[in-house]
Amino acid sequence: MTEVTFRSRIAPYVVGAALMTMVVYVVFLVVGTSELPDYPFGLAALVGGGNLAWNLLTKARKHGIRVDASGITDVFSQVTLAWSEIATIKLEILQLNLKRPAVIRVASLVGPRTIRFADIGPGRPPRVDGIANLDSAALVLALATARSAAAALYPPGWPAPAPDPIAEPQRFDLKKLGGIGAATIKAGPKLFAIVGKLLKGIKLGSVVLAIGAYTLVWSWQFALALVGMILVHECGHAFAIWRSGVPVKGIYFIPFFGGAAVSKGIAKTRARAAYIAINGPIWGTLLALGCFTAFAIGDGERPFLGTLAAWGAFINLFNLLPIFPLDGGRLLASLAHASRRGVPIVAASLVLGGAVAYFAHLELLVLVGILGLFELGNRLAAATYGPALALLAHPLSAADHEHFAHHTAFVEPERDTPARREIREQLFTHRKAEAEQTPMTFAQAVVMLAGYVALVGALVAVLYLTADIAGSGSPLDFLR
Repeated sequence: MTEVTFRSRIAPYVVGAALMTMVVYVVFLVVGTSELPDYPFGLAALVGGGNLAWNLLTKARKHGIRVDASGITDVFSQVTLAWSEIATIKLEILQLNLKRPAVIRVASLVGPRTIRFADIGPGRPPRVDGIANLDSAALVLALATARSAAAALYPPGWPAPAPDPIAEPQRFDLKKLGGIGAATIKAGPKLFAIVGKLLKGIKLGSVVLAIGAYTLVWSWQFALALVGMILVHECGHAFAIWRSGVPVKGIYFIPFFGGAAVSKGIAKTRARAAYIAINGPIWGTLLALGCFTAFAIGDGERPFLGTLAAWGAFINLFNLLPIFPLDGGRLLASLAHASRRGVPIVAASLVLGGAVAYFAHLELLVLVGILGLFELGNRLAAATYGPALALLAHPLSAADHEHFAHHTAFVEPERDTPARREIREQLFTHRKAEAEQTPMTFAQAVVMLAGYVALVGALVAVLYLTADIAGSGSPLDFLR
């Protein structure tokens, strides 16, 4: 039986854990006694991580709304209503006394007992005055409306024939599978035109900022080369995004964090999503191998090329770590999408990242993990959309979703602005598209894993062969 639980936001718990980590770390630095461990930041991160795990396993699991084909349940109060028991759906405007008074639209499902929910907002408690705080309150209201046949609340155009909201896994097709890899080869004659399109998407301001930041640590020549290596990596992602039929918004550089190729949507299949994730390391690996080849042909007379090869290999190997939201973690998420254990697998990747950060003393990896936790919250919400849309049994457009969101959002004009409505629409569209992505077939998964192993092997070989070159051993020190 299809069942879905809409949990409260985990962002407040993540923020609290991050603040606790920093406070404990600062205390350790101020105390500064010889009795402190060799890695005080790691110990502080363990304290913060333990606080986060405790909150997620105790507080977060006690709140939310659970829905299945038979009815709806308030997880906290354990109030359950069968769909047939809902006599009316009451829409209210209430003033809630939080840190400051807030006027909220609240939906109440009234039957033998009452279940109340609303989107009270981020940073607010998971439950206020008996009202469940859900960022997916609009989807819960849509489910309740459709299942209880409350036609008065139907958006324009309902009811309509219900499509199958979740695409079935495709059978293995060698031509289609080969098309992903062959696309790059076929595009060879048009390479210059393609590169021109990619270069137009580069945000020059972020490039200048990144070069300036890296120049504070290294020479301007090496800073320029480092940005160039990151650019090639991100162009690989942008190329794959473009080849997957998704518009590219731009390529941004983030000093000391690398860069990001940002799209205006998501791929229609998980195979394409994995292709986008792995294509950056593919381009970066080819560049690293090219630099090493040039270094080897010159009999070691150009050590700068060897150093670039080592750094290029390190950057791409780091990105291939199976830790969300790095490229390896995104590939792992695509592979796990077809499994009901997809979200736990992504969560396990973050635990792995924390362990690696602790034992290798990598502070940067801790910050990456924090970003991954915020994205995990989005993945948790997105993971509910597949079964929720299946239970809805109605096509739900962004306009329909906004129709229901209007009854569960803020009343104050300054809190429910057109900009916020646009954000809600974009978030719904993204989560729905992610839920409807076609899972990878077994054959596609095998090919992606084989490619991943090959890339890792090549990059490790480059690092091994360049270990004795002056300056090539410093990439790992840069993360500490």
